[in-house]
Amino acid sequence: GNVNLFECTIRIVGGLLSAFALSGEKIFLTKAAETADGMMPAFKTASGIPHSDVNLARGTADDPGPGGNVGISEPSSIQLEY
Repeated sequence: GNVNLFECTIRIVGGLLSAFALSGEKIFLTKAAETADGMMPAFKTASGIPHSDVNLARGTADDPGPGGNVGISEPSSIQLEY
């Protein structure tokens, strides 16, 4: 299924990077990079505003909201994380 780009970034990628920072174990850095790379399809948009959801298994992204609308807070703050 789909994962939310913003939530996945702050919780999964952020958590893996924190685990790497605390432990020095490279597996956490590797998994963070793999996860972040898997979310890159979200940024392939005509407008430059990323899609809100990504399917990591299929490498696809979309906006499941009404009419494909995206809230402004997620794409605005995600620019800081990426």
